[in-house]
Amino acid sequence: MPMNKAEDFLIHIVEDDEQSRKFLATLLSKSHFKIIQSETGAKALEELGDTTITPNLFLIDIMMPNMNGFELIKKLRSMDRFAETPIIVTTALDDAKHIKEAISSGSNAYVVKPINIGRLTSKINEFLGTDI
Repeated sequence: MPMNKAEDFLIHIVEDDEQSRKFLATLLSKSHFKIIQSETGAKALEELGDTTITPNLFLIDIMMPNMNGFELIKKLRSMDRFAETPIIVTTALDDAKHIKEAISSGSNAYVVKPINIGRLTSKINEFLGTDI
């Protein structure tokens, strides 16, 4: 079975830390994914108000101002068009309580910062059927 091409997919990175956001965007752009970046959950929802923008996967940080990642994930899951979209949480919080909350909020995977590139790309490949 042929692999899907990275350039066919749009990944939305929601991360308030500029350095982390740029790192992820650069990494994924080098693999030819299309990228959207938002620095807050509210900005992400605003971007997604444009219904022509439909990411194939989300990378969402948990600790963000005003609306945390758990709240954003719940809002995305309540929208029909994102009910099944893969969501990978990227966070420094690596305790069982937060992992459980991420899963119960609707995320599909959890990658702890500092980001293990191999684990992240493995999860992206798993969800999108790519081979990066």
